[in-house]
Amino acid sequence: MIKQIPATDSDFSEIIRNNNYYIDKTRYIHYFEESQRKFAVFLRPRRFGKSLFLSTLHYYYGIEHKNSFQELFGSYFIGDPKNTTTTANSYYILRFDFSGIYTQNKDTLQKDFTARVFAGISSFLDRYGLNSDKLAKDKIDSTSGHSSLESFFRLLSEDNFKGRIFILIDEYDYFTNELFSFDLEFFKDIVTRNGWVRKFYETIKIYVGAGYVSRFFATGVTPVTLDAMTSGFNITRYLTFQSELHEMMGFTEAEVLEMINGTFEEPESLNIDQIILDIRAWYNGSRFSDDGAQKLYNPQMMCYFLDSLKRTGKYPNPMADITVASDYAKISKIMDLLPGKISSEIIDEVLENESIREGLTLQFNFELNISKVDLVSLLFYNGLLTIESVRANTYTYIVPNYVIKQLYWAFFRSKLSQKLDFEYSNPVVTDLVAQMGEEGKIDLLIECVNNIFKKLSNRDLINYKEIDLKLLFVSVLSMSPEYILYSEFESDRKYTDLLVLRNSEYNLKYQYLFEFKFIKDETEDKFEKVKETGLKQLSEYIKTEKISSIDSLKSYLIIYSGKKQGRFFEVGATL
Repeated sequence: MIKQIPATDSDFSEIIRNNNYYIDKTRYIHYFEESQRKFAVFLRPRRFGKSLFLSTLHYYYGIEHKNSFQELFGSYFIGDPKNTTTTANSYYILRFDFSGIYTQNKDTLQKDFTARVFAGISSFLDRYGLNSDKLAKDKIDSTSGHSSLESFFRLLSEDNFKGRIFILIDEYDYFTNELFSFDLEFFKDIVTRNGWVRKFYETIKIYVGAGYVSRFFATGVTPVTLDAMTSGFNITRYLTFQSELHEMMGFTEAEVLEMINGTFEEPESLNIDQIILDIRAWYNGSRFSDDGAQKLYNPQMMCYFLDSLKRTGKYPNPMADITVASDYAKISKIMDLLPGKISSEIIDEVLENESIREGLTLQFNFELNISKVDLVSLLFYNGLLTIESVRANTYTYIVPNYVIKQLYWAFFRSKLSQKLDFEYSNPVVTDLVAQMGEEGKIDLLIECVNNIFKKLSNRDLINYKEIDLKLLFVSVLSMSPEYILYSEFESDRKYTDLLVLRNSEYNLKYQYLFEFKFIKDETEDKFEKVKETGLKQLSEYIKTEKISSIDSLKSYLIIYSGKKQGRFFEVGATL
């Protein structure tokens, strides 16, 4: 039976009961049982399926779902009798969700955290019918998170509770991550020795020792709060980089293909080869372990894409889910942790090379100052960089996919717009792209970039480079979904400055190859030499195998010099 594409539902039972397609991750439950990983922390970027996996654990282990086991799990790996473990439906689940806690008001933050802890306890008592006179909710001390937990376990003890408790925590670090970005001193206060976050996890450890808490699984995004958790609760295992668990959250390409076949009425009618090429570029590329064999797709972005394709027969517009597309502000928050010069160097390197080489911070030490490696690591943990390769302790990180590239370009555009007091105009970009795509001309593009370029000061131009010029063009062209941009595109071991190819969803004729040159102190002789060199490079590029096969390609050398307006020269076009 054809199933539906899940939307944003993170409740396992709702997905199964509403005939939504579920990519089977239940084999990892079997892994946890066999490896005896009873106390674990696992990190992944937001929107990577963490909440759904916790929900899956809840329905598998929760005693209250025993009668629904076959309905929920019968069609999946863990539901096969030879794979089902003896621990199925044998735990009382105490679940806390710390996602979305409002962090802008320090005065209410602890109160909000305590409310989430109390809500988890209250749900536990209601779910298991334990809200008796002895276990009445009004007997729970709600002055702090750890006091709520202490009074809860004390009341269980007084009531002679004999069950085994499994604690699940969703986004253990959500609010601390937010604080870390804008109020580091307050962050340190709450996570270090006497802080109320630290005390919460110390309380859990006490009741593990007392025999009440048998298992613990927490998800999060970064390890910035890991020290607070592991120091107060040092029996947890940090499983984020284990290669066996690399595919536990996120979709492999094979899983995406299975999902298409399971949710489309006539999957054979789709141009599946083109779809795979497109989604690889837009959504694939995440690798969280140096020996993770498969690059992973972001689940939310893939469901967003497939939902549009199934409903309308077209790709979504925009291609990036709005909740992801707004994440460029996260880059800014991370970069603000270091002085401007160092953070600018990081961003410049990522923008210029779409990669950066650095170490990896596994656990943050707040006795030391935040370093460059810490910031690069935060970009990685947040899904804004991913692992390409590792040698010794040096990682080569790359930008995982086109959606994330757009975030960096949007960040650059925002910073430049603020600096130059210049407003990028969507109608202007729409018109210049129309001229490029339909008429094969770049006059409006050059005019638009000229208007930005002339706002640069003499000081800006002192260290100005061709990469800076290229980024100006990228900042404009990346505003339109009609073209896909490829920086440093490789063909026959030659690297082009900027390849601008039509998006297959739009009816454009012309495609472009740009070579950029910047002359700081122009003379007629210097200009002619630069022009000659650039035209020769372009002529060589368009003869290479990959470039020569691109239809309707127009190739331009674009030269800027000092305060002069851009000049452009075309090299033979392909038909």
